[in-house]
Amino acid sequence: MTHVLKPWQALLVEFGPLFAFFGASVWLTFIPATTVLVVCTTFSLLIAGIKQRRIAFFPLLAGLTILIPGSITIITDDPRYLINKDTWYNAVMGLAILGGLLTDKIILRGMFDTLFHITERGWKVVSLLWASMFGVLALSNYVIGSLFSEEAWLAYKMIATALTTIFALYLFTVARQHSLPGATYWGMVPAKK
Repeated sequence: MTHVLKPWQALLVEFGPLFAFFGASVWLTFIPATTVLVVCTTFSLLIAGIKQRRIAFFPLLAGLTILIPGSITIITDDPRYLINKDTWYNAVMGLAILGGLLTDKIILRGMFDTLFHITERGWKVVSLLWASMFGVLALSNYVIGSLFSEEAWLAYKMIATALTTIFALYLFTVARQHSLPGATYWGMVPAKK
């Protein structure tokens, strides 16, 4: 039997490793803090897998994009692998979503159709907004990661994470505006009783 994570558990699985990384970076240098990130991401994926009996595509993709460059960063003692990961990840995600829009394949619907209950136009609006956000994140990460220190990049990463969270919360208002009949107030799939 598959179990659904409670909202606080899903947030902990999704953001816990990143917050542990930020916390560790206050007391540790970049490479040991990256080790904390890799270990916490591994545990996070294991907990999600055990609890849900599977790991959803998006958390698995996000986890692997931390585990692989994070491990390379630790092995090579070179922060650039983890820093540059965000540029590539955000650029690929933005281009994939945009490419999907141009070919009438809404990629985000495949990832989040069990969460949101919105119209076709709603999916297109949300997709365009996310593609734009990923583009901004890719460009800003490239500039900060290329021109500034690891410490400056960590500060940027904290700010970018906070702004991305605010942006994601804003998209609930967009989902609400494009919700289908039977959706919750925020355009989400109603909970099964």
